[in-house]
Amino acid sequence: MGLGITVNIPTTGFFKDKTRKKIKTYFEQLPSVVPGQDVHVYESDGGFQVRLVPFEENVYVQFEENQAVVSAKTNSAGPGYHAYFVDVLDSLVRETGAKLSSENVEDETDYYAVRDFNALQDSMAAWAVSLANLLVENYGGQDYKNLAVSMPLEQTPVSEHGFVCYPLGYLDEVTFRKMQRKENLETILPRFFLWWDQGPTADFYRKAALSIMWQDINWLPPLVTDEGSVYDTAYRSALACLEKAWALDETLAYPESEWIEMAALLGDEALSETLKRRFPQGSQKEPTIGFLRGWVNSLLPAGWRIEHPGMMYFDGSDGSVWWNDELTLRVSVLSFQPGEGETSDPNETLRSVHKDEPFEPFILKNKNVPAKILTEQIEEDGKTLWQMTLIAASGNTLLIATQYYADKETENLALKICGSLAAPAN
Repeated sequence: MGLGITVNIPTTGFFKDKTRKKIKTYFEQLPSVVPGQDVHVYESDGGFQVRLVPFEENVYVQFEENQAVVSAKTNSAGPGYHAYFVDVLDSLVRETGAKLSSENVEDETDYYAVRDFNALQDSMAAWAVSLANLLVENYGGQDYKNLAVSMPLEQTPVSEHGFVCYPLGYLDEVTFRKMQRKENLETILPRFFLWWDQGPTADFYRKAALSIMWQDINWLPPLVTDEGSVYDTAYRSALACLEKAWALDETLAYPESEWIEMAALLGDEALSETLKRRFPQGSQKEPTIGFLRGWVNSLLPAGWRIEHPGMMYFDGSDGSVWWNDELTLRVSVLSFQPGEGETSDPNETLRSVHKDEPFEPFILKNKNVPAKILTEQIEEDGKTLWQMTLIAASGNTLLIATQYYADKETENLALKICGSLAAPAN
C-alpha cells in the first residue's frame, strides 16, 4: 500500500552501455538535498540502488534488455519529495538525451504528466486517509501500541508512547480517527508528512532534522575508532538541517533541549553557548525526541529479532554487535541444510551444540522455540567479565547470542534481552 513512480529509460543500440554509465554517474554526482548528507549508490543484482535521502526507501535502478527501470516509493516522505524526485528524473532524462512517451512513465499520482502540485497533495492526502481507515478498522479500540508506519523493518521502537510510531515520532489513535473522517486535514497532514510543501522550505529542513534525531541518533557521544575516524554524520546532518531551517524561519517549533544536547555530545562548546543564548529555557527542558532513548526491536539474519536498549553503538561488519559502557551484545546466526531425505529437528540441533556444557533450558518469547543458556565468568584483556550465552534453534537456523558485562547486577538486563528473542515466522 503506497504511492510511487517508475520511469523506463530506453537503452538500446550502439550507445546502450554508454547510456547506462551516464545514468549511474548522474546519481553518483547528484548533490544531496539534505544538508550534511551525501547521495549513496549501492551495487545490486542487475543494476544499483540509490540512497537519495535518509527518510525514504532507496531508489531502484534495474537494467533490463532494452531499458533502465528507475523506480521510487514516495508516500513515506510526502508530496514535496515526489515533486523533487520528478525534478531529479527530468534532469536525468536531459542528461541521457532519452526520448520518453507517456508509456515510459507510470506515476501513481499523475504528477509527472500534469505537474499540478495541489493535485499531488490531494493524492497523498487520499493515501493517508486510506491508511488511517486501515489502521482504525483493524487496530482501533484494541489498545494497540507502537504500530510502525513508514519505518524501516531493520529496527523499530518498543514503547507504550502512542498508537503509531512514524519517522517524526508518535501519533495517537484520535489523530488517525480524525484523518479517517477527513477532519482537520489541513493541520494533520503537514504534521504527518515529512515533506508536505513544494521545494526545500524551512519546515522541510526542520523535519529532516527531526527524522534523523528520532531514528538515527543514539544520544551517546559519537563513536571514535582506533584509527581516529569519528562517526558523527547523523549529528552533523541534524545540526546542519536545524541551522538551515533557523536561517529561513526562526518562528518554527524547534527541539531546543535536544539541539543543545547534540552540541554537547559533539563537544562543541562554542555552539553549545550559542544555542543556550538562543534558547534560554532549552537546557531546563527534558529531552524527549529519539526512539533510541528507549528499547528497540532489531532484525537479525534469517528473520530472527531481538529487543535491547537503543542507546548502544552498533557494528554490523562481523555479525551483529551492540555495546555501551554497561554491556556488549554479539549475535550470530548460522544456517544449514539437512541431508537428503532428512528434516531438521530444532531440539536435536540444540542438544548437539555444546552438549558437554552445563546449559539450562530457557523460555523465549516464542515458547515453542527450544533454547538454552549458560552464564559464567571469563577473563578478557586482563578483566574479569560475566559472559551469558544463549543458543536457540528454529527451522534450519541456529542463533548464538553472547553478552558480556562487568557488573553482576547487569544480569537481569541480560536475561531480559535474551527473553525478548523471537524466532522467524515459519
